[in-house]
Amino acid sequence: MSGLRKSQALTEKLATASSVQRAGRAAQDEPAEVTLAHSLADIEQECQAFTTEYLPRVMNAASLEELDDALTELYMGVRHLIYHVRDSPYLRGALD
Repeated sequence: MSGLRKSQALTEKLATASSVQRAGRAAQDEPAEVTLAHSLADIEQECQAFTTEYLPRVMNAASLEELDDALTELYMGVRHLIYHVRDSPYLRGALD
């Protein structure tokens, strides 16, 4: 399934969940299921990057400069995850 079709299918599935609908609209005034589907897709990509890119770069850093660069990349990945949790009205409650 292509990324677009997968995203559309996920959005349609989430639209049927009453808990997602109760969460309300996102700040950009799009339906909660659209924001949640986008957030989940990006969170999935970041989680894959943690195991395949970020952590291996940290573990394999041969110098302090490489280690700092790898940690900065990992830090930015965490920020991206947090952004998507905050962006989705449904996920935002997990921060409480």
